[in-house]
Amino acid sequence: MADRGGIQLLPETRKRIEVKVPGENRWLTIGVLSALVAAAAYLGIHFYNQSLQTRLDDLDAELVLVERGRDKKMEADLMSLGKQANLMTKLLASHIFMTKALSEVERMMHSELQLKNFSASAPKELISFNASARSYSTIARQVASFTADSNIKDVTLGNIRAMNTGTFEFGMELKIDPLKFLRK
Repeated sequence: MADRGGIQLLPETRKRIEVKVPGENRWLTIGVLSALVAAAAYLGIHFYNQSLQTRLDDLDAELVLVERGRDKKMEADLMSLGKQANLMTKLLASHIFMTKALSEVERMMHSELQLKNFSASAPKELISFNASARSYSTIARQVASFTADSNIKDVTLGNIRAMNTGTFEFGMELKIDPLKFLRK
């Protein structure tokens, strides 16, 4: 506003009046507040640590109770039973085709052969035997009988030995096809 007769009713510019209070120290206030915040954080962390430690002790006590309640003999028996069940499953699965394979091999076996020993392995899909025959032609007919069957993948004839009794001893291995035996 304009000046009227030397009296200014309203000031055109305002000035901020700062009043300083004696003894005021901002750094001291900031320091005290920082110390209070740090103390509160420390107490919070301390109480949280104590609650976690208490919870850990409770869990340890529960674990000890569970460990005492375990029946280790029963656990060992159950593990053994599980292994036996697994073996039985494999045995029963191979039993079906091995039974068919053995009956088929028996059907193809020449009547003049005399078996000395016989073994079969389902995992290897192999039947092996040692036998004796009266002549080479009997052995040849036996090999021809096995090779003509489509269920047998491979026939391996071992050493043939002439014996003092006039017979011939030999070994033979048959590689069988389990899928073909299962289809029958």
